Amino acid sequence: MVEFAYRKEKSGFLGDILRPVAQMEIRAGGGEWFPVIMYIDSGADISLVPRNFGDLLGLDLSKNLGQVRGIGEAIVPLSLQDVEFKVDKHEVKVKIATALINQVPYVLGRYDFFKLFKISFQEYEKKVLMEKI
Repeated sequence: MVEFAYRKEKSGFLGDILRPVAQMEIRAGGGEWFPVIMYIDSGADISLVPRNFGDLLGLDLSKNLGQVRGIGEAIVPLSLQDVEFKVDKHEVKVKIATALINQVPYVLGRYDFFKLFKISFQEYEKKVLMEKI
């Protein structure tokens, strides 16, 4: 089991707020691992990274094209990719959406990932627990 602390951030509307984040790694096409901090979002359908991170990983962003709607009517073009995540010592293959723009956050969403880990949000203790199933 791995434990992640909530991170204190500024919110324009709410002032200081705590957000659940995970520190993990994603494997690039060349085999090297890159660290990433992602918001853990149980309301997000799929994990999402910005284009510049997809480029860094060497992903072919011309394949598996589509789009999603974010909050409101904002449309985000994306490329669906298979990648490997490393959480603590656990390596798992999952699908992620790489946005074709950079103005998106790093989001750890449900598709694939939440089927592989038991995730417990313990906001009262300002932590998230993840256990590989």
